[in-house]
Amino acid sequence: MLLPIVLGAQGWRPEVAAGVAIPRGALSEQHGVGPLLRAGVLFGRVERRVQFRVDGEVSWLPRNASATAALSEPGDWRTVGAVGSAIMRFRRRGLTPYAVLGVAVQHVTVKHRSNPYGAVPGLRVGGGMQGRWKRSVIRLEVTPHVVLSDHGIGREYGVGRYWPLAVGLTF
Repeated sequence: MLLPIVLGAQGWRPEVAAGVAIPRGALSEQHGVGPLLRAGVLFGRVERRVQFRVDGEVSWLPRNASATAALSEPGDWRTVGAVGSAIMRFRRRGLTPYAVLGVAVQHVTVKHRSNPYGAVPGLRVGGGMQGRWKRSVIRLEVTPHVVLSDHGIGREYGVGRYWPLAVGLTF
């Protein structure tokens, strides 16, 4: 209950990002690289070492036409979700590296197949580089992500893994 009050007092800035979702593990056997879009809000001043980000994210991994019929999932793998992340910067000036630690609630869909799980949790740990441009901040970020669901990956009791690679702009 105290977190919204603290975040609201620190100020906020809108952020948008676009990039690609790169499938890994079992997910990469069935699906190819696809687009990723993210829009959200960054809490905390730009000069602070720790900031918090809350955003909505969508990704689409198209089904590989070359996937073998025995292992194939019937269609494209798509996620829609909300992600909350802590961003920790390592330096305060110039081009700055940072780390990202996040948790997500996502809904996974596969064309022509019903999802028995509904919303599922996800985790991400990654990093990036950020720099200032006029009054904005530009970010290049790669954040390996695990979706805690086997829906649509072609293997029971597995997890969906992909690497979001995105360029973002904070206004």
